[in-house]
Amino acid sequence: MKRRERWAEAMEDACAQAAVRASLDDALGDLLRDATQNPTEPDAVSCARIDAVLDRRMAPHQHLDWALAEAETLKRRLKAGLQAHALDAARQTHGAKRGNMGGGTPVTGTIIPLRSNRGATSEFDVVDVTAMMLLREGRAATLSGARLDAIRTDLLAKRVQLTAVIAELQARPASGDLRIDAVNATLRAEASTGLIYLDLFLEQLKTCASRVA
Repeated sequence: MKRRERWAEAMEDACAQAAVRASLDDALGDLLRDATQNPTEPDAVSCARIDAVLDRRMAPHQHLDWALAEAETLKRRLKAGLQAHALDAARQTHGAKRGNMGGGTPVTGTIIPLRSNRGATSEFDVVDVTAMMLLREGRAATLSGARLDAIRTDLLAKRVQLTAVIAELQARPASGDLRIDAVNATLRAEASTGLIYLDLFLEQLKTCASRVA
């Protein structure tokens, strides 16, 4: 029973994390849309907008200290990005003027780095890479939805693998060695328990999807 309770608590935590991540994604979407509509607004206005948008999106999560800490970290990173962009723009403008004096053509641009598979060093990185692929291919409408689809696909694949393992274990004949047979019995029981938890996780994933929709 305690094991099921711990699993339920873990699922609640996972749903809370998914909801917070969705709010952060929505905040980034709001800021991107505002930046597109107001490309020349002063940095001070942009910084105030960052605070306002993230505070509004994180309002439902005020009881989660870790969520508020993540939002504050994101605020600092976005503001630092604004400052860095301003410095780059100043350097490019200066370089463009020098290039024009020498007959060259000014070149400007903004590079937005995205993680690749080579940078996917954890399960969360792999999920993000897969989610970005789903978005690019038009198979998901939002980043949060794409992440949930990526997790669901991964869990279903693991379920297929585990089902095959259970079938193989059940097909093993008795070896005549009590120790080997005991190990096989334990493996069957543990694999079957794992399958139950995978199914529970998939059900909880549906709940998470309805919360962030």
